[in-house]
Amino acid sequence: MSIQLDVIPNSSASICWHQIISFAENVVRKSNSVPRNLRLRDLRSKEQVDELDSLACPGYYYCTSDDGSALTLTLEPTAGGEEDWDYLSDFGRTLVSTEVRELFDQWMSAGLLVSIASGGGRPPRELKTLMALAVALAQLTLGYVVVKDSTIHNVPVGVYRPDEILSLQENDAGLKG
Repeated sequence: MSIQLDVIPNSSASICWHQIISFAENVVRKSNSVPRNLRLRDLRSKEQVDELDSLACPGYYYCTSDDGSALTLTLEPTAGGEEDWDYLSDFGRTLVSTEVRELFDQWMSAGLLVSIASGGGRPPRELKTLMALAVALAQLTLGYVVVKDSTIHNVPVGVYRPDEILSLQENDAGLKG
């Protein structure tokens, strides 16, 4: 079963793999959940992405590691229409209506959606890595994490600021434990 988290950025600033990994390692510094050898590859060319190169939008990537990572990373432009509004309204049940409107406007200004997914046959700790990468991306883009499946460390479906995810994780011993 594939599990996916989305990140709704509030900034269109470019990001690189090195920044994502650095932030993710900081998020899980006590549990060592991010494999030290997690590498990013372009899905089309299969070439390893230079850690300091900005990620492209649209961009389609996958991770490799000695553990056999099943993670993918996708950056896609937003359509800016009713479909995006419905998506945010549906998953934004943890936000009040004024927050949904404000977040939608900021998201449309940033113009992209980032998705991180873990395919079937995942190695141990991959769900912690998935969550750590999503939190790192949200921190880097001043964005929010969209949890679409409550099986990820018992976080309810909703839209969360990175600090809210970390607080929920500490209470559940998820990311840091």
